[in-house]
Order: sequence, then C-alpha cells, then structure tokens
Amino acid sequence: MPGVVETGLFIGMTDMAYIGTPNNVRVIQRTR
Repeated sequence: MPGVVETGLFIGMTDMAYIGTPNNVRVIQRTR
C-alpha cells in the first residue's frame, strides 16, 4: 500500500490491521 496508512485501519476480508506511520508500516494479523 503506497502512502501513509491510517492507524487502526482494519481490513475485514483479510482480517488484518494496518498500523502505519511515515517511517514504518506494521501489519498485524488478528486471529479469532
């Protein structure tokens, strides 16, 4: 994903959370 990702953006279909800052982007996989 290009650009800055907003903090706490949840993608429901993949069930992943993108927590982004201008310096780094973390991808957190959530398990149910």
